[in-house]
Amino acid sequence: MKIAVMYDDSEGAESALRAALDVAVASNGTLLLVRAFRPRSDAGGVFADSPAEAGSVVVEGWQAQLDGRAAECAVPTEARVVAVERGEDTGPALVRAAREWEADILAIASRRATGLSGALLGSVAASVINSSYCPTLLVRL
Repeated sequence: MKIAVMYDDSEGAESALRAALDVAVASNGTLLLVRAFRPRSDAGGVFADSPAEAGSVVVEGWQAQLDGRAAECAVPTEARVVAVERGEDTGPALVRAAREWEADILAIASRRATGLSGALLGSVAASVINSSYCPTLLVRL
């Protein structure tokens, strides 16, 4: 079983990873840690000679971080930073990376809001679920 985990080094992403690891260990599966890179917003605070160079700095740093976390997993784990294409939302970009890897399940966390809004998912989690081609493991925080 191949499980793609939407991972951004947050507490929620760690919770989703722990849940996905449980499934992967039980099913002798593999994991993909995937993080979305939005060039216009994620590289905005990086000082470099060009926007492309700033983006490369961010992507290389994130890839190294993902590779380090993947090495700590108890099952075979790959890591990938995926660029969000112009006109594309973050959720579909994550799903695209999972589809290219041929994931059987997607795993993502969503912070539970309070009150009436608690019935709603975060925008990225909702977007992943709405654009997913396979089952999604949603970890509520």
